[in-house]
Amino acid sequence: NVEASMLAVEWNGTDFGLVLGAGVGVKLGTGNVLVEARYNMGFSEVREDYKNKNTSFSLMVGYGFN
Repeated sequence: NVEASMLAVEWNGTDFGLVLGAGVGVKLGTGNVLVEARYNMGFSEVREDYKNKNTSFSLMVGYGFN
């Protein structure tokens, strides 16, 4: 049964990584426009038999009221 064998796979319980990011705020009207970008780079492998690591990229855009 494929489903049962997938449930039996051991996933690593801990992930170590590094997050790098930068952001900027620009005054607009009575508040600020905010833009941030972040990159998350995982150092640990997800499983021993599956040689991938967690990575992600995120972008945040917002408006802050004063």
